[in-house]
Amino acid sequence: MLLELEGKDLWDIVSEDELRPTEDDSDEVWEWEKRASKCITKLVHHVQDLELAHIWKFADPPKPWLAWKKLQRSMMVKAGLLASN
Repeated sequence: MLLELEGKDLWDIVSEDELRPTEDDSDEVWEWEKRASKCITKLVHHVQDLELAHIWKFADPPKPWLAWKKLQRSMMVKAGLLASN
């Protein structure tokens, strides 16, 4: 999934290296939000239905970095690397 996000020039948003521009009415904000929504779409298409519940709340407004962190945690719990809360 990481490679696909990198290949689509979306990983910088998920990794929080590229933050949302501060100008609310600019073209840059619109473009960033469009790319952030694409990140969520890519994440949703790669998860099972049970994991979808963990990330759906991060879709509007798009917060793909939070969805990614939630998915990572969920996978680590499944693998027994973290205790579930």
